[in-house]
Amino acid sequence: MGLSFAVVFETYLGAIEAMRGIVAPATKEQRRLAATTQCNLPSDVPLLVAAAYLHDHLDAVINGRPQQTRPAWVRQLTFLGALASTEIPIPLTMRVASAWIDYFLTLRSIEYLNTLQLVAGDQVALSHEYTDRSTGERYTWEDEVMVSSIGSNGLVYFKGGNGQCAYPHRLRRLQ
Repeated sequence: MGLSFAVVFETYLGAIEAMRGIVAPATKEQRRLAATTQCNLPSDVPLLVAAAYLHDHLDAVINGRPQQTRPAWVRQLTFLGALASTEIPIPLTMRVASAWIDYFLTLRSIEYLNTLQLVAGDQVALSHEYTDRSTGERYTWEDEVMVSSIGSNGLVYFKGGNGQCAYPHRLRRLQ
C-alpha cells in the first residue's frame, strides 16, 4: 500500500461525500475486468473490495512472478467479524480482508459524522482508553478538544497541531 493523503474539509458534509466513493458498489469497469480475466468477483462487493480481489487475481501478471496472496490473519478476521454488518464470503486474503475492514470502518465513520454533524470550531470530548497489561485494569478518560477539520478518510483533526486526530466514533459533541 502506498502513501495516501486525505483532503480536509471544514464540515462533515464534504468528508462524507468524499467517503461515499469508498463505499460505492464495484464499478462496471471492475466487473468487466473481472470477467475478462476470469476473476471470481463476488456479487455486491464495494469498489474498494473489488479492487483488492482484482489486485490479488492479477498479482502474478502485474509483478511477473507466481501469485503470492496470503491468507487473512486471525486478528484481521476477528476484527472484521466485530465490524461486519453483513456476511462476508470466505476464505479471504490479507488484502481482501483489509479492504473489507476499510469498508466497514468507513461506513462507521460516515454514520458517526452524520450523527455528530461536526464543523470546524466545534468542541468535542475525545475518549481514550488504556489497559494495563500487567494488571488487566482498564482506564478511560476524555480530553476536550476543538475540531480543526475533517479528512476525506473520516479522521477528525484538532486544533493545536502535531497531527492530533481521531476517528469520529471516539468523539462526543459538547455543544
